Amino acid sequence: MDKKNRGYGEEEYTEEVYFAEEEAEKGRKPAKGPLRIASRIALVLHIVAAMLIVFFAATSGYLPGKYLLIVAAVMIASVILALPFHLGKGTGSRIGGIVISLVFTAVMSIGIFYLVRIMNTINTITNDEFAEIDTMVVAVLANDEAQTLADAADYTFGISMTDGQEKTQSSVDHVTGEIGRSITTEEYASPMDQANALLRGEIRAIIYNKAYTPTLDEGITEYSDKIRILYSFDLTSEAKNINERQASVEEPFTVYISGIDVEGPITTTSRSDVNILVTVNPYTHQILQTSTPRDYYVPIPGVSGEERDKLTHAGIYGINTSIETIESIYDVQVDYYVRVNFTSVINIVDALGGIDVYVEEPYGDFHHGINHMDGETALAFSRERYAFATGDNQRGRDQEAVIAAIIDKLTSREVLLHADALMEVMAANMQTSMTREDITKLVSRQLTEGIQWNNESQVATGTGDSQTTFSMGDTRLYVMWPDEDVIAGLSARIKEVLAAR
Repeated sequence: MDKKNRGYGEEEYTEEVYFAEEEAEKGRKPAKGPLRIASRIALVLHIVAAMLIVFFAATSGYLPGKYLLIVAAVMIASVILALPFHLGKGTGSRIGGIVISLVFTAVMSIGIFYLVRIMNTINTITNDEFAEIDTMVVAVLANDEAQTLADAADYTFGISMTDGQEKTQSSVDHVTGEIGRSITTEEYASPMDQANALLRGEIRAIIYNKAYTPTLDEGITEYSDKIRILYSFDLTSEAKNINERQASVEEPFTVYISGIDVEGPITTTSRSDVNILVTVNPYTHQILQTSTPRDYYVPIPGVSGEERDKLTHAGIYGINTSIETIESIYDVQVDYYVRVNFTSVINIVDALGGIDVYVEEPYGDFHHGINHMDGETALAFSRERYAFATGDNQRGRDQEAVIAAIIDKLTSREVLLHADALMEVMAANMQTSMTREDITKLVSRQLTEGIQWNNESQVATGTGDSQTTFSMGDTRLYVMWPDEDVIAGLSARIKEVLAAR
């Protein structure tokens, strides 16, 4: 340093002065203290963001090893690119380093945000608490003078044990607690009998599960217009954890898809209007969809004994009751379930950018062959049954076609890598017994192998009739008697797909 000690004392001639002179000689301005500090902070943020990206990508489990290595390599390369600028001694070099690191940090922060968002969504739909909500209502006649529950304290309340003694008693206890004293009750065989008794004036109020309302509307003309909901409340119960069966998505497995249509939480019990058993064989890349009509006239295990009811009503008693009913029909074990608010099909399909659906039976604006559909169109298509001579049977086939189109779009690499919008919709409208690990294994394998799945579908059929049901007592409703020969054939095909290697 001595050769440049121009007029400085020994103590005054510091390293900073030395570098300042060096930069001056080269025609560059030296980086000042605050700029160096800002450079170091930007570099640290850059490195931390890169480490977080790699950490979340690795712990999420979604990315296969080769993709994870690519992510890590890109993160390291970005730091290496910025490092020379931060180590440079000129003002311009440091400013360049700050800009490069802040840009990379911003991009990485967006990536971290979406990774965390996707992980949180998966955790939401795979919640292992398995709580179910029954929305119970107290109804009176539309012109009744009671405006609050307290106004009906002296009424006789009609009840039914159709939902089970425990749930019925919990409902009575809740109403009693709200009123502040015991209430008078009258027991009826079914919610339909309760409703008719209310309309005849035999009782002043009824307590029942809101999930029965659509069926009451079907059985009693303008039922909802003739009554008024005076009070409603939720009963929460814990459902049996189906994961105790210890199934694996790496082996052939079955998934029961239950499509409901409810307001409020997806965990609310409701009639199951869509009942599709999906059989998946990872070895043969085969997916088999088996659709069962909502009006199938079958016993409901653990609920109706030998008495028959409509399959859709099984959903009112909880997802596990629907599962056990499907298992009894096809003599196979259900490994997982997916419960979907079917109205959310609109949002799911729109989040996918629309789907291409194969239309088997043309009607209206739908032509034979592939039809591109947005959410509203797909929902309308999957609900239609009156346009077909075979009614519910064809609707089942159309619902399978919509689900097949959704699966095709879901298993494309493009959607899997840009799934944040879809995840937001799914979090609010879907519940599954699959674990987070199950889903990450499926996503990771699909990204790795890009599997082209072979989709096959089959539909249970039967004969329409008008019969009484367990849930609705002596009131006759439209039902469909199962064709046992058809059921035997469908069951055999399911078992064949499961056994293939």
